[in-house]
Amino acid sequence: MSKPTWRVRVATATDEKLLKRFKCAVGEASWQTEVERYIRADLLGWGMAPGAAHYDPQVLLLFSKSTLVGVAAHEKKTLGVGEVSFPARELHVLALSTKWHGKKFPDGRRASDVLMVAALSDIANRDGAGIRVFAVVHRDNQSALRMCERHGLVGEMSSSHPDYRRLLTP
Repeated sequence: MSKPTWRVRVATATDEKLLKRFKCAVGEASWQTEVERYIRADLLGWGMAPGAAHYDPQVLLLFSKSTLVGVAAHEKKTLGVGEVSFPARELHVLALSTKWHGKKFPDGRRASDVLMVAALSDIANRDGAGIRVFAVVHRDNQSALRMCERHGLVGEMSSSHPDYRRLLTP
């Protein structure tokens, strides 16, 4: 089997300039520009904030050679339904560079799937395979909704905003 042409690593403070140039928005959709602005301005601060360690935030970067392909981030949360609560991980951000939208690596794997698998694998390594994972996705972001479905985020919980869906693993 050939060696992958991509690699994933944890972001560090030295990645600030790299993330400030990250472009993932295509067009003017509010949910796309919101994510791009957040990654550029706030993501590293979120992941490295004093006191954040309790939530074990992780920022992962996907590269092809030296090119930043995508960014993923996740953290511990507690979800609840009525009086029942359970530990979970939120996929805080998952975004591909505009140049990688719809693209595949030479091995045929979609860049979006590689990024999602990297995030889900990191979560399983930290919390065990049974941890529930959820993502809040804009209802118009059809590619993200399809990707979530491909990776088992098929349940749905109520969301605090009507334009967003909160998807959850079983």
